[in-house]
Amino acid sequence: MNRDRGQSKLNGIIYTHRITDNRLSGSVCKNLDMFGRLCGDRAAERVCLVTAMWYKARDHGMAKNRLAQLESNFWNLLIAPEARHENFDNNATSAWDIVSDRGRLALLQEELVGVEKKLNETTAGKALHTSRSLFRSKRRQSRCFRTKLRRTKIQR
Repeated sequence: MNRDRGQSKLNGIIYTHRITDNRLSGSVCKNLDMFGRLCGDRAAERVCLVTAMWYKARDHGMAKNRLAQLESNFWNLLIAPEARHENFDNNATSAWDIVSDRGRLALLQEELVGVEKKLNETTAGKALHTSRSLFRSKRRQSRCFRTKLRRTKIQR
């Protein structure tokens, strides 16, 4: 954190991913989407996408292929506006390289502090609200379906 004129400012955001994970679940994809909304394009240069657990990868060739897939398919919306990728090599030097200082404020911080928006008015807050609304709607539909199914069974 930098202290500038008595204010604390976030220097960067780190997103970690185990290189040993051979696929991305739906929740991980949703987390990546939310992560992108928290940061915004203008602060992407402050984002570091970190792959960890390289020492546990049984096949380093496959792990490198997985990394290429992450960069081109899943992280591309963050990498395109200048987010960076680093491998964490499980040592102090690697950790310090990852946390080195970079550019702009994260979008969430800019909206909360700079523009003085309420959390629900921020880009990330709106995305979270939309996700929660969709979840609630699907849950209501599921309950309705189960109720209809029970009624059908009772009528038989």
